[in-house]
Amino acid sequence: MSVTIRPVAAGDRTAWEALFTAYGEFYKTAYTPALLEANWRRLHDPAAPIFGLVAEAADGALLGLLHYVPHPHTNSARMVGYLEDLFVAPDARGQRVGEKLVDALVDIGKTAGWYRIYWHTHADNATARKLYDRVAKLSAFVRYDIPLVP
Repeated sequence: MSVTIRPVAAGDRTAWEALFTAYGEFYKTAYTPALLEANWRRLHDPAAPIFGLVAEAADGALLGLLHYVPHPHTNSARMVGYLEDLFVAPDARGQRVGEKLVDALVDIGKTAGWYRIYWHTHADNATARKLYDRVAKLSAFVRYDIPLVP
C-alpha cells in the first residue's frame, strides 16, 4: 500500500475529526465538539506546541494520525518529543501505517536534534504494543496521575 506521511493540513478537518473521534472511542472517551475544535485550532496555531501528522493513501483518504509535543527536559539540554496520540483506521491496520507514522516522527526528532521520543499506552493495548515492541524500548517507568478537574 502506498502511504504518504505529511503534516496535517487545513483541508483534512473532516477526515482528521473522524480519526480522532474513533481514537477517543477506542479509549472510551467522547470528545466534545468544543474539544475537537480546540485541538484542531492548536494543530494549526504556530504558537501552540502541538503538531500533527497524517497518513494519506494514494486516493487521498486519511488512514491514520499522530499528534506530538516537543518540549524541554531536565535530563538533557536537548528537547524531547512526546507522542501524544497515534491512531490507525481499523481497515488500514496490519499494513505498517502506524510504523510509518512513528518513523516520520523519528525523522523529525533526529532532524531537530531531540534527545528522545516517548509515549504511554494502556498495558492491555496488545495491538498497539506489537508495533511499539518493534520500534521502541519498553521503559521501566510507571505513570501516576493527579486529576485536577472533576
